Amino acid sequence: MASEGEPCTSNDDCNTGVCLLFRDVPPPADAVCGALPADCSTHITGTILDFSTGQPVPGVTLNVAKALEAATNPTGFTPIVSLTADDMGRVDGMTPGPLDVGIGIVGVATGQGFFLTATGIASPADGTKYAPGTGIHDLWIMPEATLTAWSDELMTDMEMAPFLPLGVNGGVIGFIRDENTGAGVDGAVVEPASGQTNAKIRYLNDDGMTFNPDASSSNGIFVLVGPGLAEEFIVNKNGQKISTSNGTAGSAAGAIFTLVIDVAP
Repeated sequence: MASEGEPCTSNDDCNTGVCLLFRDVPPPADAVCGALPADCSTHITGTILDFSTGQPVPGVTLNVAKALEAATNPTGFTPIVSLTADDMGRVDGMTPGPLDVGIGIVGVATGQGFFLTATGIASPADGTKYAPGTGIHDLWIMPEATLTAWSDELMTDMEMAPFLPLGVNGGVIGFIRDENTGAGVDGAVVEPASGQTNAKIRYLNDDGMTFNPDASSSNGIFVLVGPGLAEEFIVNKNGQKISTSNGTAGSAAGAIFTLVIDVAP
């Protein structure tokens, strides 16, 4: 295993359990192993990305929260730690001591012109205990104007209308992406891992505004409403499962949650 300061592509490469990654897909070539955090803390690194453009967003505040608290009270939880994105949109910080949290932790991003956006950043490695480094480093924030435009477009869909507007009434914005390039994947279908769901799913067309109920376009973006608590989803294409792991959806009024599912098309 690599020592502190040596190149890495994941936390598992490092004898400290911390690879200083600020992006997930594609992984940065200059990532190196970091130090083992003191006091059994968890090292949080990542980049805040505009969901509509994929570009880094500087100056954003990321409040790290227990996933269950964020799902029940996204505007009133007590942050575990608060971080501010630098000029490159990067966040870098430590939890104040060890985490002891069920389900997982999320990063709730806030910034002027953006809607409160939650992204899962780590799950327990053992029971309710966490690894020294977080596993997700692509963190997202949704422009208010885009979210409003999508809600207005979907309002004519009778199945979707009761769950709108997005954000105010919760909901999930999702991204089906190639695990190697980070590009959106077309012709893919999001399905419940259990085989049954009450969730409603619509896929963003290539025009970036209208939606269809059938399959993803080349941007790989979808909107999902009405998921069950911590409901898991997979991605199929041409009848074959292509997702490399299950994605877990969360939803709460007052926030928009993200769901990025990596696939091997």
